[in-house]
Order: sequence, then structure tokens, then C-alpha cells
Amino acid sequence: MAATSMQAFCYDKYGGGAASLKKVEIPVPAPKKGEILVKVEAVSINPVDWKIQNGVMRPFLPKFPCVPQLKCGARNIDLVKSLGADEVLDYRTPEGKTLKSPSGRKYDAVVHCTVGIAWSVFEKNLSEKGKVIDLTPGFSSIVTSALKKITFSKKQLVPFLPKIGSKDLEFLVGLVKDGKLKPVIDSVHSFDEAPEAWAKSMEGHATGKIIIEVEK
Repeated sequence: MAATSMQAFCYDKYGGGAASLKKVEIPVPAPKKGEILVKVEAVSINPVDWKIQNGVMRPFLPKFPCVPQLKCGARNIDLVKSLGADEVLDYRTPEGKTLKSPSGRKYDAVVHCTVGIAWSVFEKNLSEKGKVIDLTPGFSSIVTSALKKITFSKKQLVPFLPKIGSKDLEFLVGLVKDGKLKPVIDSVHSFDEAPEAWAKSMEGHATGKIIIEVEK
């Protein structure tokens, strides 16, 4: 007989970090027409998860209780080079803080996957039509993006708000099989260790993905 309930971690207010996560029992979702039910074996914690908890998307979401879908420092320089980087900046150095390229070049595109860097820092380092793709956009990123569009700025900030389809997933799987996409895992945690994994993500020093195994 199929299970009718499952365990999850949720929070029912803004803020509080990992301490606010509560382990609860919730109904197994019932797929609607055209949908399927997927059994999840592992998930990753991403900065956008705790950003939402901190209220950066407060005008839009979440409704409580919320069940989240679960540049580098010097210690990561060798890792980044091994992934194919031509130039590497240590964000704790003066050059790294300003994002100034060692070669003096301007950036045509920046994939922004961290937090705490203002648009003004990016803007001065972009080429004439350079773009910043923000993988963990907050409310300020969305506002800046809108302002750049309505002022017809050649330099753009693009919040990454994907709607993933089957073709996208098949493409990514193909890249992994071909060795062109290398997943980097920082740590693996059990389901009950989700609050610890959440706290680690909030510290901002993970090297790769933080994984939670739902079932083992």
C-alpha cells in the first residue's frame, strides 16, 4: 500500500535560520492531470532557500508554513582552476573585492552564484553590452533588473528564474555523461541533519553542493 504521508522540514515565520526548521509530517502530494509523482532520494540546499526564509521575496512568497525545495576564496583556487578557469580571483584580496580582471579585460558575461556583491561592483567591470546572470536573485536584484530594462541600459542584470523541462534535464544528463559537466559536492547529510546542512549553507563557505539524502 502506498504511503499517504511523508516527513519534511518546514518553517512558519521569517528569519531564525536553521533553528526555525521543524520536522513535520505532511500528506504525500496527489498528482493532477498531466503530472507524475516523483520519489526523491536526495536534494541540495541552495542559497535561495534561506534567502526566502530571510524574507527577500516577502512581497511574493512564501505562504506559511513553507516547505523549502531543498568568486572563490583562496582555499578554492585550485578547485576553480581544475574546472577550467583561465583567471581566478580571491575575493578576500583588494582585486577580488573589486572583481578587477588580472588581465584588465572587461567581462561580457558574469554568472553570479554567491551573495553580497553590489551591482555597482559588477557594472564597472562589464563590457559595453555585458550581462550578469544572478543565480540566487533577491528582491534588490529583481528591482535592479527592472530599472536597467526600463532605462534601456546596455549593461543588464538578469535574475535566473528557470522553469526546467524534460529537455533541459536530458541536456544536463548528457553533459554529465560526456564529462563536460562536473558536479562538485561539498558534503552529504542525512535527512535528520537537514538543519545542520541549512546552517552550513548560510555560512557561505561551502565548496560545491550541500546534499541531503532523503532515503538511503
